Amino acid sequence: MFSPGDVGRFDGDAQLTKRRREAAEFAEATGLPSFTEEVWRYSPIDDLDLDRYTLAVPGETPTAGKGSSGTAGYDTVELSASLEAGAAAVVSVVNGRFESAEVRSAGLTVRTLDCDYDVDGVAPAGTPAGDLLGSVMTEPVDVFAAANLAYTGSPIVVEVAPGAVVDGPVLVRSRTDADAVAWFPRLVVVAGRDSEAVVVEQHTGADVEALVCPVTELRVGDAARLSHVTVQQLGPRMWQIAAQVAETGRDSSLGSHHIALGGGYARARIDSRLAGTGGSAEV
Repeated sequence: MFSPGDVGRFDGDAQLTKRRREAAEFAEATGLPSFTEEVWRYSPIDDLDLDRYTLAVPGETPTAGKGSSGTAGYDTVELSASLEAGAAAVVSVVNGRFESAEVRSAGLTVRTLDCDYDVDGVAPAGTPAGDLLGSVMTEPVDVFAAANLAYTGSPIVVEVAPGAVVDGPVLVRSRTDADAVAWFPRLVVVAGRDSEAVVVEQHTGADVEALVCPVTELRVGDAARLSHVTVQQLGPRMWQIAAQVAETGRDSSLGSHHIALGGGYARARIDSRLAGTGGSAEV
């Protein structure tokens, strides 16, 4: 994978930086998988060449590679616009760089490495997003998930307050339109006790060569109801290797739905733990 020396280019306090470095060293030691491994059998994983990609780092301009300029879009504009119109919150991350967050409903907090966003506006981070990375995925499920912890540039945490019933979806948009980049979206959703919310992840991409490896962590508190939908609309030359881990509490319910519409090669690993009595998950 990429070098542990790259960890210093990413934001985070001392504890997060230490965890990043350990994850990067693990990823480097593990190396890329092979199609001879059962879980990767019949996949084109041996065709993945990391030398084709530049690591996307917030605040740094990605080095352009061969291919299109990235102006062609493959996202469904109508879908994005209709979701945004009635959304309880809209968060945008582009090429690994946090762009914006707008929270329109009470009971929601969006956390980044630097700031908190709620219905009242922006405030200094109370619980930085970095503190919650790995709270559900306590161990990386594969080398790409380890690399995600090491190199995620703009992790997002969505917290639903206990007892809150959120009208409208929380829309988290991850856009890739830079050529020859690799980046690692990270989303953590924490649904408090007896809360209810819908979270939609929308991954879109232009006609560029890129590698995108998202990790999503879902924690559903006791008696909470969470619906999570991933819509993947990537360009035809993009790789996506995604992982999702969910944990449900007592008497809680999770509905997890994935819609894959694009990508040259795209796969998602989905794990769910029913940690509390009476909890349920529908995938």
